[in-house]
Amino acid sequence: MKYLKKIIASIFNKIRGSKNKMLGYTNITSGGMTASSAANLTNKTGSNSQWTNDEGYVTSATAGDVTLTGEQTLTNKTLTTPVINNPTGLDSTDVGLANVDNTSDATKNSAEVTLTNKTITPRVLTFTTDATPEVDSDDYDAVTITALGAAITDVDMVGTAEVNFQKLIFRIKDDGTARAIAWGSDFEAKGVALPTTTVISKVLTVGFIYDTVTAKWGCVASVSQS
Repeated sequence: MKYLKKIIASIFNKIRGSKNKMLGYTNITSGGMTASSAANLTNKTGSNSQWTNDEGYVTSATAGDVTLTGEQTLTNKTLTTPVINNPTGLDSTDVGLANVDNTSDATKNSAEVTLTNKTITPRVLTFTTDATPEVDSDDYDAVTITALGAAITDVDMVGTAEVNFQKLIFRIKDDGTARAIAWGSDFEAKGVALPTTTVISKVLTVGFIYDTVTAKWGCVASVSQS
């Protein structure tokens, strides 16, 4: 009788194991994944299944399942090559971009920044000769006239976005004959008189600073090459 009971118990356990496998219930405590274990999910879906702690079995779907559309929190899980659409709540530090400026394109040009180790290259407008040179101070910081062949009767400033204390430098050299210079109504003396002529074959350098009070370019420096 003792041996008969052992045989019956052995047969019963085999039948129960076969039934579990047929139903998709397998003991996964050895090397398997439980609700709190760390594991890689590869080629798996969360539909109609959930992880439980009862000996590591996978049971039928109930409340708390991982679904394709539901909102869940995954703990101690590794996503292999995930595709994440429209993430929210992330900033640059979450994705390893802590040094990236997040200022939007709409506001970054007006944002306050400090430039370090940068070189600002002047925007230079060049003429060979012109009696009425037109200068757009929105686009240029300096003007050079290399061989002035006629008197300047007016310097036409056409900028529309001048700012207070904006700088502008003129460098003028004649063609071997002294030429008269009439600067026009956009300029005024601001501590230094406006030069009225070139010196033969010498470079004349004139510096201006814009004054928003008078809306004119004030002459603050004028010197001819020695």
